[in-house]
Amino acid sequence: MLNMIKMDLYRMFKAKSLYVIWCILICLLFLSTWLTKTEYQAAVKNQDEYQNEMEENGGESEADLVFGMQTVVPTEVGEEITVFDMMFANISGRNIALFLVIFAVIFATADIGSGYIKNFGGQVKRREGLIISKALALLVFTGVTLLIEFLTQVVSNYIVLGYLKWGDTGRMFRYIALQLLLHFAVAMIIMTVAILVKNNVFSMIFAICLCMNMMVVVYSGIQVLLKKIGLGNLNLMRYTIMDKIGNLSMNFSSGIMERMIVLSLVYIGITAVFSMYIYRKRDMC
Repeated sequence: MLNMIKMDLYRMFKAKSLYVIWCILICLLFLSTWLTKTEYQAAVKNQDEYQNEMEENGGESEADLVFGMQTVVPTEVGEEITVFDMMFANISGRNIALFLVIFAVIFATADIGSGYIKNFGGQVKRREGLIISKALALLVFTGVTLLIEFLTQVVSNYIVLGYLKWGDTGRMFRYIALQLLLHFAVAMIIMTVAILVKNNVFSMIFAICLCMNMMVVVYSGIQVLLKKIGLGNLNLMRYTIMDKIGNLSMNFSSGIMERMIVLSLVYIGITAVFSMYIYRKRDMC
């Protein structure tokens, strides 16, 4: 088991796609900070018009009404933009999740697509270990990616904005820790889909659609069917990980934190068990 974990970690850190994704992420974070600074300066100059615009757009604040991705900084006009504000904007905008799911597809199917798994898959007595090692590697990738995002945001705030203001550090690190768990759950979902279909194109499209909230169409269709068969008005979006990533407040309570942890663990557990089942039944030879 330990050898499998070492193998997957070695394979992950040797992958060129890993560093390409991180480099693009760093560049986009600097770009996001610069665009935020530009928009914020314009908002300060036209504060009255800005407030009127925000009031007009306030009616469509729910994530399930928005397609695509958006980065909205919660800083009030006239205040300094903090590291926490920018972290919240990029994470809740599902920018980090997009890079995460793309790598999850590449990593989960790399040994399957190359045929490398046939060299050792048939010799492994407990194939569940293959899923556990992949999952742990993705957990490490998720944690390192969020760490890179945090460090990059600190540097970009200092360079682009010209000052460094942290915000509430206690809440910020609790927020990042909870988002780490939510993002890992998303990575497990995408890994399971990629292992199931064994098709990178479909898996990548599904992952991108998930991050861009395009799955709302599917959820709405299911809700209509459930209503027709008499199961009431069930809002499926409330039970999706992507909804929680986008709608998790900066000032979440302990009760919300407990619900997010339980929901994440449920998704992680279900996807892990299903992936293990697929590996047990699939011919690796």
